[in-house]
Amino acid sequence: MGERPIRLLLADDQVLFLSGLSALFSLCPDFLVCATARTGAQALERALAEPVDVILLDIGLPDCSGVETARALRRAGCESAILIVSNYDSRADVVEAIAAGVQGYILKDAEARALHDAVRDVATGKRYVDPRLVIHMMEALADRSRTEAVPVPQSSSPQRARLTSYGLTERESDVLRLMASGLTNAEIARKLYIAPKTVRNYTTNVLQKLGVPDRTKAAVLALTTDLVIGPAGHEAG
Repeated sequence: MGERPIRLLLADDQVLFLSGLSALFSLCPDFLVCATARTGAQALERALAEPVDVILLDIGLPDCSGVETARALRRAGCESAILIVSNYDSRADVVEAIAAGVQGYILKDAEARALHDAVRDVATGKRYVDPRLVIHMMEALADRSRTEAVPVPQSSSPQRARLTSYGLTERESDVLRLMASGLTNAEIARKLYIAPKTVRNYTTNVLQKLGVPDRTKAAVLALTTDLVIGPAGHEAG
């Protein structure tokens, strides 16, 4: 983003939370709150009137949900990054939001530093998912993987480039995608028609190349850096 502060639009129907959120960002010179809204309609109107870098949306807006607002923003040609900030942590809410094309999802009780990091990530084109919610994405990916006719989803060219940048071989990339889908080593072995011991070897290689200590952190990295394909046919984030 350079030296220019990240311009924000905050949308939440709770006056106290909205005021607190605005005050929180005003304390950091990296951010500039350009507008606030208390309904989806207001968020749409103000986002189109004064484009910003990141729109923070509550899911429980009074006139329509944050997800519906996000869809309306995209239909209207809004290119701002969208970060859902919500109390709702159900799998359905998380998966629906990601499928709608938002760049991030964070819970309202997150620490200030985590919120700032989330906004910086989505503002620079990255994805952010609250670590406590990653399990929902993994479960959704696992459901999709188990019902697909094709054993291993194909990577897009940009996605393949990202995988290659970590030095992952094609087979290691396959293992990572299935690992991030929540499959066990035995399930991955059956998917790829290889021995469980071979899967363990690939898993060890993947963890070393990604620089993470365990499968969970590998899945978080994969899901939040677009290394795997996300719910409803989108690349995850």
